[in-house]
Amino acid sequence: MCPIIKRRKAFTISLLLFAACQLQLSAKKHENLKNWNEGPLTWADYHEAELSPLVSDFAPSVFQFNASKKRVRIQNYKFVYYQVDASLNKDKSYYDPARTDDWDLKARQAVFDTWELYSRYAQSRSLGETTLTYNKTVEDYMNRAQKDIAKFQQESNQFKDTAVINKYGASVRNQLESTKRKTPDLSMADVPAYRYGVYIGAEHEILMGKAGDQLNNMYGFNVGIDYITKRKWYLDFGMSANFTELKVDDFYHDVGYAYDWVTNKSVTNLRLYFNVGHLLDVNQYLRFIPFAGISYSRLQQQSDMIDPSSQNYSYLMSNLNCMAVQAGVNADFMIRHSITPDDITDTSIRFKLYGAYEDWGTGHKAYSVNLGLAIKFDTYSFVNGIFIPIIIF
Repeated sequence: MCPIIKRRKAFTISLLLFAACQLQLSAKKHENLKNWNEGPLTWADYHEAELSPLVSDFAPSVFQFNASKKRVRIQNYKFVYYQVDASLNKDKSYYDPARTDDWDLKARQAVFDTWELYSRYAQSRSLGETTLTYNKTVEDYMNRAQKDIAKFQQESNQFKDTAVINKYGASVRNQLESTKRKTPDLSMADVPAYRYGVYIGAEHEILMGKAGDQLNNMYGFNVGIDYITKRKWYLDFGMSANFTELKVDDFYHDVGYAYDWVTNKSVTNLRLYFNVGHLLDVNQYLRFIPFAGISYSRLQQQSDMIDPSSQNYSYLMSNLNCMAVQAGVNADFMIRHSITPDDITDTSIRFKLYGAYEDWGTGHKAYSVNLGLAIKFDTYSFVNGIFIPIIIF
């Protein structure tokens, strides 16, 4: 057999063995934790051991919060949230059969019920909180649970007073029955104070009038950042770059360069724009954004003249500059909503339609209809501040 094939075979076998070990370790880790909802405690959940008389057979029982991220879909929203469960770590839990009875198990169950009660409190609070606040919430309820258990331990004379165990256990069970675990709902999808997004896509510019007689239609791309306030005002900062060719050779004579724009070289139209609009939600999948704005436009073509200040003989760019206006509408179709403990993100397909007017001077006015298709990513800000996008020219 070829040595290369042997090495590949050995490598494949090693990967399979590694994967099998990881699966086994993962399964073992899951088996060593018992969640409260898996049923009441039994002595089978503990390791049997002969303990020293100086060691409490109750103390080694380890209860904890087991937090994990869960995903659930409600209508068009995918929720990612923290699930907080009360768990028993069976690796660290022991009992001495010679020193225990059913009352010890009832006391342990009462402690387990206390952890479950406070995990439900933490669950309810953590659904709408960020990771940082969630960590503080869990820590707070862990401390509260430990204080209640310490009080129960003291009043029950180290979990030996059966009357106190009965009373405390019944009280916790009643609280569990009236405290249901909170689950995600659409109220979590309320838009926070501000939201902003980025988009990138393709654009097609159809020229009309005299400009349409002198230039071919343009094709290019656009990128931008938009920002939506709580009152659904829309601010859009972006840039587009469109490319075309001249239909005529006498489009423009650049006196400064003694250069005539010609048909055998491409023409670029760079546009930096700022639009203001308002968000109109049709439903959870579709929204329209009518807008109007201004832009700085530069139409340019590479000349045949060498830049004298350049050491690599680069050519000068001949250009026409102007301010322009535009107005139109965006149609955003949502394809994915995701709500996590830290933010809300939307992914959408944007259809763009707008008209623009540019006057490059010397009689070169252009009316155009612009069509665009872009993919857009929105995120929602949970802070009560103002996000100001900065465009670097």
